[in-house]
Amino acid sequence: MTGTPHLRPGLFLVAVVLTLVVGCGNDGGPSPQESAQKGREIFDGTGNCTLCHTVDGGGADGGGVDRRGPDLSKIGGLAAGRAELFGLSGAHAGSRYLTRSIIRPSDDVVEGHNPMPESWLPSGLSDDDIRDLVVYLQTLGGEPDPTTIAVPRAWTAAKRQDYGRELELFAFGDPQKGQALFADPKGTAGCIKCHAIDGVGEDVCPDLSSVRRVQRPGYLLQSILDSSAFIVHGYQQLMIWDDAGLLHMGLPTAEDEDTITLVIDDDGNTDVVKRESIDEQRPSDVSRMPGNFGELLTAEQVMDLVAYLLRHDELAASDGSGVTAAVGPGAVETDPAAGPSFHVFDAVAKDRELYRMALEHGDPVGGRRLYAHYCVMCHGETGTGDGWNAVNLETKPANHTDDRRLSKTEDRLLHGVVARGGMNTGRSFLMPPWGGTFTDRELWDLVAYIRTLHADVK
Repeated sequence: MTGTPHLRPGLFLVAVVLTLVVGCGNDGGPSPQESAQKGREIFDGTGNCTLCHTVDGGGADGGGVDRRGPDLSKIGGLAAGRAELFGLSGAHAGSRYLTRSIIRPSDDVVEGHNPMPESWLPSGLSDDDIRDLVVYLQTLGGEPDPTTIAVPRAWTAAKRQDYGRELELFAFGDPQKGQALFADPKGTAGCIKCHAIDGVGEDVCPDLSSVRRVQRPGYLLQSILDSSAFIVHGYQQLMIWDDAGLLHMGLPTAEDEDTITLVIDDDGNTDVVKRESIDEQRPSDVSRMPGNFGELLTAEQVMDLVAYLLRHDELAASDGSGVTAAVGPGAVETDPAAGPSFHVFDAVAKDRELYRMALEHGDPVGGRRLYAHYCVMCHGETGTGDGWNAVNLETKPANHTDDRRLSKTEDRLLHGVVARGGMNTGRSFLMPPWGGTFTDRELWDLVAYIRTLHADVK
């Protein structure tokens, strides 16, 4: 992988000194054995490491079968060699490799495994928890030595900050609505036809019961909107061309000496291909999951789905009456100023000032929701007039980010254009009169939001 990070010498020295003083048992702290035992408990429990890794299955390094991540049975002995492979050197390079693999798993990808998305792994653990986890990994084929471990606090602090901001954002989603979308096999999303959650659903695609424990909210969002961006190990489709030139494509679920069985659709239908007829085969880089949910679902529905994946266990605990507690490290405040960003691949709003009231009549947060549902197809997700339908229009949609033009348009005129439509205001006849669809308050919400697109409204 590229982008290998390097610890600043001063930071590394300070961290090692702190470890010597606090983490080695010299000053009343846990012994290496005690730390390793805590690390094992984290590995098997709150760290959720066993969702992807084994420590006794052999895997690529021991002859067994890997899960989504490499088998770690001998990782303590392999760490120094892996460190050198990934550009780390020095006396404690093996420990640095183990630490970096936990905090920034996308930096070091073992051959034969998919790159990890940029995740917060493991779920909300403290720096001391991470140190104990590394000590445990050192015991797997090696000797534990806490004095060699330095947890880069700048990395973990940045991870926690990003994770907290995303949780703020997705606190606006409604998990109950998300559950309805997920669980309806005939609905627009229909996730349950392929995925299971809490024991309900199908296993054609990954089980999502524990996904929130190992993936950040932004990853869940991207997986819905761009399903082929990251395909989970073991769920990659196979493309097979037979000797007649026909293409067979699906998820391989069974193989023997004579045949390969592919699941070819969401209903579980299969295609059995005889090995003797195979001319060529290779993995596909296209996910089985539909890639057009960004068009099928509104932005609000996407937010609701992510909220359900993040909070389904709390929803169950509350007997469907509502979410009982915030998710993740620390409480999540539902601050209207942090409203969801519907520029969906920029999940955390960069400038919270844009969410302040633009007018005393309207709320830009509410207007943003309306804009994302009704306006983006022509005006674009960021208001620049380049929506997917713009290419079909002879009169190009207005660019709502053009301050020179919009700053000269009075609020009531902008309200009137939205309410009465293009034909009645000397603009494109294709722009509908939204006054029959929205309440007057919703019209003002839209105006308030449009103002945030071209001016920093205070």
